[in-house]
Amino acid sequence: MASVTALARALLFAALAPSPAFFGAACGGAPQAAPASPLAQDVASIQASLVAGPWRLVDYRPDLSLEPMLQALLAQQVRSMIVRFDGRVMSARSPTIQIARPYSIENAAGLAFDLVAPDPQGSGPMSSRCQMSADGMQIAFRAQSDPWPGTGLLRREGP
Repeated sequence: MASVTALARALLFAALAPSPAFFGAACGGAPQAAPASPLAQDVASIQASLVAGPWRLVDYRPDLSLEPMLQALLAQQVRSMIVRFDGRVMSARSPTIQIARPYSIENAAGLAFDLVAPDPQGSGPMSSRCQMSADGMQIAFRAQSDPWPGTGLLRREGP
């Protein structure tokens, strides 16, 4: 059922490069590392929020109407799908879907970023434009890749 897999991928990329490591001054008088660029700082901040805890899919609205069976499948995912980020791989789990895939953060600017993940079947990357809330507890996203473009919201679980 390719449609179920496509739906899961779209929800996952909503649900969005491993963050660069930042090193403080070295001991023993070694020179300090150059300060991180604004882009690197934005990526590190976004990554820190992503890995801070699990995220629940609380809303997803596809741009196109779905056939009844796929609409029912989507309804099962909203509020039950949990997305986790570990700095390299994101995973999504619900009662009916389990997916894991590498991801990267691109085009970061403040709290806005693109979450990009390659398609393991080689049909091109899945991409979502994301906006993190100022408190780091929500991510509004726009899934941009076919066949499931749409908008949604992830909310972080816990503190």
